Amino acid sequence: MSAVINALLEQARRHAKDHDGRAGKAFALVLENDAFNVEARTFLARAALQAGKPSLAFEHLDIAARVSPDNAALWRSLGLAHIALGQWPEAQSALERCLRLAPKMHAARLHLGKVLERQGEHSAAMKAYLQALSEAQRNGLWLDAESTPQWLMD
Repeated sequence: MSAVINALLEQARRHAKDHDGRAGKAFALVLENDAFNVEARTFLARAALQAGKPSLAFEHLDIAARVSPDNAALWRSLGLAHIALGQWPEAQSALERCLRLAPKMHAARLHLGKVLERQGEHSAAMKAYLQALSEAQRNGLWLDAESTPQWLMD
């Protein structure tokens, strides 16, 4: 990676860490210099999902997943983009790939349960929900308020 890209990434990371609104522009500048930068695409995809722009998020994640096909977090995010787009079979495929790469990504299994439920596969959905909960708890997670992510308690 070039020194220019590294400097741009450092600046973008600082803005993101400080929750500075300039982070999006900084990561976009990274992409102007390196169109396949996974970190920049991932940041911009998350921002797009939060802004209610799942198609834009999908575009970023699709490219990032082709560059880094063994990145489980990318596949989880791609699954979330498909969920936001109402593309249930595609979401299922992305989340299943995520779980093959990272079986302990319990939140991805919860999302898979949601996808299965939306597709009318209630028995498989219940299994996914229970598996996510039991595996997380075996790993010391989701036992109390301290070990449970805020988004699960909301």
